[in-house]
Amino acid sequence: MAAVVYVGSISSIRALWEGRIQQHQEDLKAQKDRRRKKGVGEISNVWESRIQLSRLKEKVCNEDGRLILRIEKEEWKVRQLQK
Repeated sequence: MAAVVYVGSISSIRALWEGRIQQHQEDLKAQKDRRRKKGVGEISNVWESRIQLSRLKEKVCNEDGRLILRIEKEEWKVRQLQK
């Protein structure tokens, strides 16, 4: 018995799988980029918090055994609440 090979069907199956593999690789790359961007945002939030805390510590002083927070000559931001 002779083996019959259908060239057209093999190439179409191969093209289908190559397309799926390429789509999967693109999805993985996009997912990795989203993770990287998210990580950078979290790091910047942590550093902003540290900077704010260090500024706040500079304003705290100890007088007569009491901790006092001095907020003199500060710029106050006024925000209007939306209804």
